[in-house]
Amino acid sequence: MAQDIEARLTDLLERANGTDGPGVLLSVAMPLHGIAWHGATGRIDRAGGRALLPGDGFRIASMSKTFTATLVMRYVEAGALRLDATLAEFFPSEFVERVHPNGRAITLTHLLNHTAGLWDFALSDAWFNELKPDFGRFRAPQEILEWAVAHGAPVGDVGAAHVYSDTGYVILGRILEELTGTSYAQLCRQQILEPLGMTSTWLEGHEEPRSTLSHCYAGSLDALLINGCVDWAAGGHVSTLDDLTRFLNGLFRDGALVTQRSLDRMLATVPTQMHRYGLGVSVRRESAPGRPETSRTLWGHGGHWGSWMFYVPEWRGTIVGTVNRVGQDNRWIASAIVECVEA
Repeated sequence: MAQDIEARLTDLLERANGTDGPGVLLSVAMPLHGIAWHGATGRIDRAGGRALLPGDGFRIASMSKTFTATLVMRYVEAGALRLDATLAEFFPSEFVERVHPNGRAITLTHLLNHTAGLWDFALSDAWFNELKPDFGRFRAPQEILEWAVAHGAPVGDVGAAHVYSDTGYVILGRILEELTGTSYAQLCRQQILEPLGMTSTWLEGHEEPRSTLSHCYAGSLDALLINGCVDWAAGGHVSTLDDLTRFLNGLFRDGALVTQRSLDRMLATVPTQMHRYGLGVSVRRESAPGRPETSRTLWGHGGHWGSWMFYVPEWRGTIVGTVNRVGQDNRWIASAIVECVEA
């Protein structure tokens, strides 16, 4: 049975690559079904580079938000942070007022579940135009945050609704640094990456590369022209299939990073347009083609450059992958994987 599933996954890999590539990485581990499979297809870039390999690194983009949320919860457990702590406890009043007219009401929970009403600088045309004259320039986190606050108006009332915002996660990264006196990169390394043996994961622009880096694309633009520092604690890591599988299991299955009580708090969700969102964790159910919504819940996150990582609690399994390009709705891939396993 496992061999039949793996044959279907191989076919899925090729379909996911489509005609515009450059390539796809995919890992499916379902121990209750005897599945431990990974695959790669396509090239490491569109310029005729070598074949893509299952161990190649890729930009995980917003999946870094789950790292950031995990760090926050660890300090909440230690009594050093409170989820109801407000911005005014960490930043000068002048800055808080610039963040939002009602900035004093913004709590860590609002930032973590995107209900702070903040503008999302990272996907704005204004930010792309800011980067374009010198895509490769390093930008420090404080510079990024100051630009985001200066150039974007709030988009909603504090606590009113889920409005996705990278700005909020850059703020969280700065809070963690101010609290600890340690860089965000080192916090991730000391508290997540090293304990879990994630030896091929690194914060781009802030650490030396620890893996290869496959190219990702926005239309015809090779996004590796853009310095990977530009989304930092909101989405700046490079990782691999194996490392992200370790992270999912460490967070959701093994209790290696946070307590069950903290995980329960992370999984307490608010509605979004397409699914539900907790504290740095997307909670989804996927519909396989031609079938109603399945009972298989997915915990994890997606990323802008076509990446995703999900834990399937009913199966104690993981799904990790990337298509290394934006503009494709990849929800069908998770649905198709659910279909492969359930068939």
